[in-house]
Amino acid sequence: MLKTGEFFMIRELHQKGWTKTAIAEETGFDRKTVSKYINADIGYFSADDDTD
Repeated sequence: MLKTGEFFMIRELHQKGWTKTAIAEETGFDRKTVSKYINADIGYFSADDDTD
């Protein structure tokens, strides 16, 4: 599972106009994983999640 910071980094890059493929290459995550988190509800991460 992604850490909270990684989740928001993916979403921020997408908002800046990066393609899912470019985000996947930059972060090392699979393109399908990037798509999953771009489309995920912002409430996906709760206050109890590990944010190390």
